[in-house]
Amino acid sequence: MIYTLKRKVDGVMKPPAIILLLSLTVIFFYCRQTSLKILFHTNEKNEATGPEEMQVYYLKKKAINADFNYPKLFNLDGLLTRNVSFESHQPFEPVSGRFIYYQFIATFKGQAYNSDGPLLFKDFHDILIVKTDDSNKIIDAYQYTLEWSEPPLQYDLFKLSSINIELKDSMNIAELNLTRAYNRSRHVDTLKENGVIRF
Repeated sequence: MIYTLKRKVDGVMKPPAIILLLSLTVIFFYCRQTSLKILFHTNEKNEATGPEEMQVYYLKKKAINADFNYPKLFNLDGLLTRNVSFESHQPFEPVSGRFIYYQFIATFKGQAYNSDGPLLFKDFHDILIVKTDDSNKIIDAYQYTLEWSEPPLQYDLFKLSSINIELKDSMNIAELNLTRAYNRSRHVDTLKENGVIRF
């Protein structure tokens, strides 16, 4: 009988078994090191800023070994037809990756549609997601108003345009130079809102 694999003889592991064991060990530790890990999360509600006040984007979540869920980010209209509530932040939640993920929420008073009725103000929530490298250099960022309900929903998604900037406390979101991601014209539509980031 011919054996194609060398077998364990006298308690000594032969090359195929050693290679298999080492491969499994490397895969195990690689998977453990790269799985998404939430370092910080809070559901604390912040007081809304007034219509004329600067918005404050408070840190709500931080994760490592993370990335953006791009298929969901670029399919907001499709997700809503499947009864996904954006107030649950689902399209903006992190997935496994190799970056540092930050999620900020700004609560503000804004004018709501009220047909022919009197002026109506309500609380709105802007979500800002940022991903950085290990040195806090911003790789990508998106901003969206969670209560946006006018189709196409993708229209309110704004994307980072700045390059070589570092994420830091008290920075103004204007530094991100957020431009409309959904744009059928050649005109660059930049986010006009002002706000500061708070860790």
